Amino acid sequence: NWAVLFFCGVSIIISFFALHSRSIKVKHKFKKNENKNLLYYKNLAVMSSEELLQNIVYYYNFPQNYQTDNFDLDLAITIIANSKVVGKKYDLFNKSTFFSVIGIIFALVMFALVGV
Repeated sequence: NWAVLFFCGVSIIISFFALHSRSIKVKHKFKKNENKNLLYYKNLAVMSSEELLQNIVYYYNFPQNYQTDNFDLDLAITIIANSKVVGKKYDLFNKSTFFSVIGIIFALVMFALVGV
């Protein structure tokens, strides 16, 4: 039955959208100095390595006399670089899924118009 195939195809396509999981938007107002989630990739991608280290020391209650070294700096740089890569991959995945869906829809329309 064509209807079953159509609805199965639509449900499969919708499941590929990463943005579908964030369809509920939470309204909130951020202040400039508000606490940032240090585990969220979008927050990490806009920080500098020194800012990330300062936030980690402050928000995770490190001792006041804790001194960051080059190892901490290297880890912070790596974390920020990975966060930027993840953000880019997320955007490209959503764009590629959109164009794949458009291609499938056009193929189905052509199949319906021309027939086989």
